Amino acid sequence: MIRLGGPDLDAFQLNMVWPDPNMLKRTFTDRPIRVILQIGVNAYRKVGSNPDQLAQQLDAYKGVVTNILFDPSGGLGRSIDPTTAFAVLHAIRARHPTLGLGIAGGFCAETLHTIKPITQQFPQVSIDAEGRIRKHPDAILDPEKTAAYIRVAAEQFR
Repeated sequence: MIRLGGPDLDAFQLNMVWPDPNMLKRTFTDRPIRVILQIGVNAYRKVGSNPDQLAQQLDAYKGVVTNILFDPSGGLGRSIDPTTAFAVLHAIRARHPTLGLGIAGGFCAETLHTIKPITQQFPQVSIDAEGRIRKHPDAILDPEKTAAYIRVAAEQFR
């Protein structure tokens, strides 16, 4: 995939449960791309659903993972618990101050207000939406829902 992406590849997202950090270092070291590690529900469970344990687990990925995406929804539109997300982001920021932070979980125009305290505390956080901006799970992204999501997100981050 890296070879196919060529010089235009600027990031690579790994939707895996705690991949081997040594393999990642061999693959991504000395490549000028961002490496995003998705922390899904199974990865979070493997650290006992404990934000501090999650942050500690990320120690193994220093020097290779540049960003995390905390995504307990798995693209299925399940809403993220803002309190949990806030605790996770705080723990990661405290231990890994240079990691890029992202969250996902049931976002659409109608639900973004639930994470306003997060976006105020972490104004550089990335947000990710998929499941709730489709008409049904197997459909492509709905243009109207997507446009509404972008409008609300832009206003919230302004």
